[in-house]
Amino acid sequence: MWSVDHIVIVGAGIGGLAASLVLSRVAARVTLVERAERPYEVGAALALQPNGMAVLDRLGLLPAVEAVSARIDRMDIRSVTSRRLLTAGMPDLGGGLDHAIAVRRTDLHRLLLEAVAGVASIDRRFGCTAVSADPSGAVTITSAAESGPDLGSMSLRADLIVGADGVNSAVRSTGSFKSRMSLGSSYVRTIVRVGPARGSRSTGPRWDPSAMHPWAATSSTFGLHATWTRRLMLYLDATLRASARSGDGYFPSQQICWRRCPLSTTCW
Repeated sequence: MWSVDHIVIVGAGIGGLAASLVLSRVAARVTLVERAERPYEVGAALALQPNGMAVLDRLGLLPAVEAVSARIDRMDIRSVTSRRLLTAGMPDLGGGLDHAIAVRRTDLHRLLLEAVAGVASIDRRFGCTAVSADPSGAVTITSAAESGPDLGSMSLRADLIVGADGVNSAVRSTGSFKSRMSLGSSYVRTIVRVGPARGSRSTGPRWDPSAMHPWAATSSTFGLHATWTRRLMLYLDATLRASARSGDGYFPSQQICWRRCPLSTTCW
């Protein structure tokens, strides 16, 4: 088995925590650097495909994640008039990996953080900021703690450096790795509680909670899917405003999409 002595991972978000757990199985030591003293996650939810679920299964975390997730068996793609255009099922990859799951980012982050705390070979340097990194294996960090003594800067030597420190990555920008990152599409997401409206006789949702429901408009999408019991995630392509200004006829279509999406609690 391939093994190394020391790995430094910068960033204790979902990606950095997962990388720490996986790489702790092949490295004698893992140092996890995070500028927040108490790491936390922001955002709404995400959908985990079977390959991500397989990793969580190998880490022993899949049952706990599935307990706070919603199962997704298929995707129903609809037009702006809500006509179903396509139904795409999930492939059966064996071993129970025949579906995806939707989970709140805060729940997934919490479970990963708890798992990291239980691994003795992972040294957590929370409250420290990575300033620079280079391909020789040196990572310079400084104390970022708001309280306590200023520890100044120090250099960590590693056989492998993982930059999981987000869009403005210090590892990527200072490491001469010749890497580029495209921001691609940006989405606005939120999670809402759902239930029958006051006085409604509805006993359940009129939508299938085991499916994702995206509405396709010109160059954009709006969609929703369940994330857990009586919780729904809504998402909208944030490029809407730029497209509307361009006069390409996109904005009126999106308005139609909004009007026809049954978002009232009576429907759900």
